[in-house]
Amino acid sequence: MVEKIANALDVEPFRLFIDDESRNGKNSPLNTDYLDSLSTIERQDLVKRIISLVSSDIEQILRPENKKR
Repeated sequence: MVEKIANALDVEPFRLFIDDESRNGKNSPLNTDYLDSLSTIERQDLVKRIISLVSSDIEQILRPENKKR
């Protein structure tokens, strides 16, 4: 799931686990906030992509053939 979210955000998965203090350090390669750099349309597209990926996974998990009896 983390990998799919990272792919939708177009970032490396480990970046999702870095706290704000580490990310905002002067020498940190992560000092640019990705989401702040997005336009409104880009944000809306990103939300749609994440929802689609997560919804697809949830539907697959909930299929009767995937449930253990």
